Amino acid sequence: MVAGQDPEYNLIYMLYAISPFYRCLGYSTYMPVNAACGDGKELGWIYCLNNDKQQPTLYELPLTGGPKPQIMGLPRPLVTSYLAACYEPHLQKRYVFYQGLTNDQSSQIIHCFQADTSTDQPVDSTYDVKTDNSPLACCVIPRASGAGNLVVLYFTQNGGTLRRSTYDPATNKWTASSGSAMSQAPLVDQASQLTVMPDMTMKKIRVFFVQKTNPTGGFTLWEDDYVQAD
Repeated sequence: MVAGQDPEYNLIYMLYAISPFYRCLGYSTYMPVNAACGDGKELGWIYCLNNDKQQPTLYELPLTGGPKPQIMGLPRPLVTSYLAACYEPHLQKRYVFYQGLTNDQSSQIIHCFQADTSTDQPVDSTYDVKTDNSPLACCVIPRASGAGNLVVLYFTQNGGTLRRSTYDPATNKWTASSGSAMSQAPLVDQASQLTVMPDMTMKKIRVFFVQKTNPTGGFTLWEDDYVQAD
């Protein structure tokens, strides 16, 4: 799923699905920031920022041909925020991540928005995010006990340092990665996005990004030994 510029109106972006076939979704946005998630079967949702460029609003667009895009509660992402989204099949919940301000407006933090219940929760372990355009990526992995799943979020700090935070729906708590667990990760380029996916064993998470000062250029694949870490 991508946002492409409308050839007739160069300030408007149209949302397109590129898999399983290329098609325009018939929805326009002024901001080319989007994320998507689904259950791997029939259900799917797209999230995008639109309306006021000074204070954008989060929208949800069902891929199953449902109603027009819905305004998602009252989250107020930063203008420069990226988005990330994932679907947790055990509880059938969908999570959307964006960068915004703390409740007292004093600092920046990453927010976790539960789209199915329209509840917004700051990710406690991301108060150290200093940049206002940290790339975001997330995935879902099974708990070691086999009871339910964990939601894993990746982001960067100032200077491109990669960080991870894990959400346990059973306890409603976030746990930040230790510095040592992520110390081997290369620095992420300032202009890079993040993409993550678990490997087949569900014991490692593959993180794709453009490495800072990479002499060979191109994407970097870094494997996070998630189960052994922390």
